[in-house]
Amino acid sequence: VAEKPADPIIPDLPDDAPAFVVEGTSARAGEEFTVAIRTQYNSGIVSFKLKVDYDVTLLELVSATEQDFANLSYSPLTNTPFIVNWVDAIHPNNATDGVVVLLTFRVKEDAVVGVTDITVTYEADDVYDQNFDNVAFRTEGGAVEIVDYTPGDVNGDGKVNNKDLGLLQQYLNLWEVKADDKAADTNGDGKINNKDLGLLQRYLNNWDVELG
Repeated sequence: VAEKPADPIIPDLPDDAPAFVVEGTSARAGEEFTVAIRTQYNSGIVSFKLKVDYDVTLLELVSATEQDFANLSYSPLTNTPFIVNWVDAIHPNNATDGVVVLLTFRVKEDAVVGVTDITVTYEADDVYDQNFDNVAFRTEGGAVEIVDYTPGDVNGDGKVNNKDLGLLQQYLNLWEVKADDKAADTNGDGKINNKDLGLLQRYLNNWDVELG
C-alpha cells in the first residue's frame, strides 16, 4: 500500500505576509457578539478552506454570513472546527483585502469571566492561486474577553444610551455619582477621560465606531 504523501508545510511568515485574521472583542455571559475573519495583504487566490476553532464549553456558534467573498460553503454550525470553504477557480485571482465571513457567537450563560480564543487554520493545499500554486497565509486568532459588564453601560442598567452619556459626563466633572469604572472606559485604554466621553457620544450618534 502506497504511503499517503505528507501535507505541505506552512512556513513561518513575516508580519506583512498574506494573512487570515480573526477580530477580537468582548462580551458578557448570555450575550451574542459578531467577529469578522479578514484577509490582509492578499496577494491573490482562488481558493481557501478555513478551520475555525473555539472553546465549545464557553461559546456557541449562531450564524455565519459571507461578505467580500461570494458563494461560501460551510460545515454545520455545530461542527468543531467549523469549516468556511471558498473556491472560484474559473475566474482570475481575487486579491481582495476584506471580510471573509462574519461569525456570530453566543456566550454561554455559565461562562466565567476570562479570555478565550477563536483561531483559524488551514491545510496548505487548500489555499492556492489561479495556477494552482499554494499561497502561504499567516494566521492570527482573535481573543474574546468574557466580561461582567458592557462597555458604555456606565449606569449598569443593561442598556447603552444617553443616560450613560450624561452619567459619564457628571463622573468626569467630579459629581458625587456612582459609575461602573470598567464600562466607563469605553475605548479600553485603561483610563477614564474625555476620550471615553467622545467615543460614547459618537457611538450613540451611530458613527462607525466600536466600544471597548
